[in-house]
Amino acid sequence: MTFDLNEAVEKALNEVRALDGRDPLPDKGFHATSGAIPFYLHIVRPNGEFVEINLEEGGWMTTYAEWMRGRARWYLMSKPSPEVPARPWLAVEVQEGDQPYYTARHIVRVKGINAGAQITVYGIGAKRASGHTDRMWILPNGLICSGEDVDTLGDAVIDALTN
Repeated sequence: MTFDLNEAVEKALNEVRALDGRDPLPDKGFHATSGAIPFYLHIVRPNGEFVEINLEEGGWMTTYAEWMRGRARWYLMSKPSPEVPARPWLAVEVQEGDQPYYTARHIVRVKGINAGAQITVYGIGAKRASGHTDRMWILPNGLICSGEDVDTLGDAVIDALTN
């Protein structure tokens, strides 16, 4: 079986379009006002099976351990609100042998006028079978960045939010 990148991209776009405009988790109580984490994971396998994971659920990595390996598409979705439907913000294509992950990082201003000011950034990524690691982040102002840029860009967001 060969992997067709154009086909994969088109399929991902169609999945995102299908998610747009609906609350995919009406029975699980995921809403923008519930909890401190404004996101949840939506993971789709190539056969169409999917799971939606509340990142505030204690032990979720153990509960969903079988979803942490194997080919899948990971979406970091914003929780829906009455005014705004759930929306995919980040996506990672996970191949066999990759190790996907979700993470949150606190960026804190250590010194200066705004010492102690902080933001929380959220990310998903994958350590590839080749050893390379892909990282994507979303900052509180909606800015999306990759890799280690999150530290300097996060510092700039702290400046913008506190000045």
